[in-house]
Amino acid sequence: MLLAKMLVFLGVKMVTLYFGDERWLFLASGKRGLMTRKPDFICIGPEKTATTWLFSMLEGHPQVWLPPYKELRFLTEGNLVPEHSLKNLFFNPHWHYRGLRRILVRNTVKMILLKKTEGYGPFETYAWVIRYLFGKHSFAWYASLFRNGEALLCGDITPNYYHIPEARIRELHQHNPDTKILLCVRNPMDRAWSNATMICCQGGRRDFESVTEAEWVATLDELYDLWVPYDVVIKRWKKYFPDMFVCFFDQLKLEPERFFGEITDFLGIDPKLSRKVAGKVVGKGVGKPMPKRIKEHLQAQYVEDMRVLAESNISPYPEQWLQSM
Repeated sequence: MLLAKMLVFLGVKMVTLYFGDERWLFLASGKRGLMTRKPDFICIGPEKTATTWLFSMLEGHPQVWLPPYKELRFLTEGNLVPEHSLKNLFFNPHWHYRGLRRILVRNTVKMILLKKTEGYGPFETYAWVIRYLFGKHSFAWYASLFRNGEALLCGDITPNYYHIPEARIRELHQHNPDTKILLCVRNPMDRAWSNATMICCQGGRRDFESVTEAEWVATLDELYDLWVPYDVVIKRWKKYFPDMFVCFFDQLKLEPERFFGEITDFLGIDPKLSRKVAGKVVGKGVGKPMPKRIKEHLQAQYVEDMRVLAESNISPYPEQWLQSM
């Protein structure tokens, strides 16, 4: 009976939340100060550059608060994904909204079964999910997603932010000018190949050997059409956030503790307090090497991107990418 009453209560509040009644912002964590909270840092990706690893490393850190789910994607709405609305939430076939519907179903079941999410009780998680899914999306709503009043560093790790247009970055700066921005850079050929193998093979979709060369090329060409060169994105973000931190995936492979240490130095937290091991692989991909002809295809696509980044002297790694071709 108590559970039924709570479900009715939360259902009524969905309408209130969607129409922006700020009195109910406290539903996200049970505190009323949330209207003034903003993310202290945002990792903008891109995809396949260890963002899942970073979320895992920071998730249980005692000086950091992260949302129950990686990738809030707020800044992509209206540009990379359709504008948020109740109609889209329930009926839009776009992958973003399909994922949100899975979150709603999964957490409704979890709450009924009183199952916990990492670091959250079942009711706390469900309240956050209700706010996340049914709140009227705005920067005030975005601020409400982060816990307030506990002196913890709050962050949003969403790889798709790498691709958002400059107008959205400007808007973010207007609302959150002090947010720290973190970009993870990986050899664009390796990143594209990792992304393509995930699309075609990961999750048991298909055996690696069954994917033809023509299918690999078509998938990689689609990814390349969406790609924005690193130097363009760095300039775009640094125009508004000049202290943006750029780290390299190469260092994670060679020196994981140092890689994590430099990130935590930038964020202003102690790396030794993380409960996770820096060298542990998280979100392991298919792990298949590039066929020779695919490598040649990727070289033709990304060599200029690598050359421009190497000439910027941002790191010695881009020059090493060129030398290894």
